[in-house]
Amino acid sequence: LFYIRFISAEVFIYSVCLISITFFIQKKYKLAYLFAMIAATLNITIVFWGLVICISYFWDVCQTYSENNLLKT
Repeated sequence: LFYIRFISAEVFIYSVCLISITFFIQKKYKLAYLFAMIAATLNITIVFWGLVICISYFWDVCQTYSENNLLKT
């Protein structure tokens, strides 16, 4: 409880990034991106993590789309 009075932005960034990683592992890309961008408001380098989430999301969407098209033919 003593440390809570001296909490800084880094603790908040770490917590929000951990939430983002958890959602990313569960393939909830939109929520993962949202929390990554909340963390990026305090540390701009986290935008690159958001870029990784976006690329993974579009990769997953493209794979799903191509699998559905192959099944229809």
